[in-house]
Amino acid sequence: MSLTSALGLVTALAKPTPPTTHMQKQFLAVAVAVFSFTAQGAVPQNIAKLEDESIAESLAKLSDVNMFNLVGMHASEGRAFLTDTPLGKDAGKSDLDAIMSNRRFRKIFGELSRLDGTAAAEIINRELSRAVPDYLKMYEAEMLRQGPHFKVDKLAGINVFSGPVFAIGDVPEGEVVIAGARLKVLALVWTSGMLGLTGTTGQVERVARLAAKQRTDLYADSTLHPFFKNRMLERASLYNRQIISSGLLGVVGNRGLVASAIQAAGVEWQERKWVVSNDRSGARNLEDSLGSLTAKFTAPMDDAHFDILLKELHLSQQTGSPEK
Repeated sequence: MSLTSALGLVTALAKPTPPTTHMQKQFLAVAVAVFSFTAQGAVPQNIAKLEDESIAESLAKLSDVNMFNLVGMHASEGRAFLTDTPLGKDAGKSDLDAIMSNRRFRKIFGELSRLDGTAAAEIINRELSRAVPDYLKMYEAEMLRQGPHFKVDKLAGINVFSGPVFAIGDVPEGEVVIAGARLKVLALVWTSGMLGLTGTTGQVERVARLAAKQRTDLYADSTLHPFFKNRMLERASLYNRQIISSGLLGVVGNRGLVASAIQAAGVEWQERKWVVSNDRSGARNLEDSLGSLTAKFTAPMDDAHFDILLKELHLSQQTGSPEK
């Protein structure tokens, strides 16, 4: 299957193949996600080469950080003014941009959308069962490596900091770094929600519990500077409230529960259109674009909204240590 065909998702979502049909109609009925692609222009060589990858190969390589457009993170690395916890309601939106910028992700999404729900869920479950433990090892290593440099007593009186620094580009082929590993997990969770794959509920809830625990642990650690906790949460943890909540709501088979959870949390669905550009510099030149895609995600989503949502979905009492 060509990559151009993989991007033709409007038809795939409008007319899903059984047995996915019921789940996707139920999912779209509550406007959990809308995903559409419009092909424009020829596929450049650096995208066309992905055509030869099997879906298994593409999933294995989804953690390649070089495929994610992380220009915003590049610009803000190094010295930064004091930021604090809790995270603001807009924190995490750059992850949406990064995932949508990944051409391999779009190929994977297109291929999964053509499968029936059971088959797609099996593939994502298998990949998350490997990706989450791999990510966890990297997260724990970063905490041990960088945490000691950001203790409150060491940084008393300092308002401008350098770091913590994470590799986000020009990484040797085949090398996996934490920025790519976390975006892979988040991309798979979001995909599960967008496709309404109820068969992935266990894995998606596992990620949600892990993300909530990471937040709890960092907020509670009074020895770490708030700046470091903010950066670790936003750049190294899985605590992306927009993606986690969209994934959770998408895989819930009970439409009434989804509707009541959205209402109780006081959130709504925000739609954004992403232009897919040839330019890796971060520019969005419509004349050079490969097309556009539109998706909906929950907003506003601060800690309070997220906690209410977890409670309504009966996850608030299950945020203990996840299996590794």
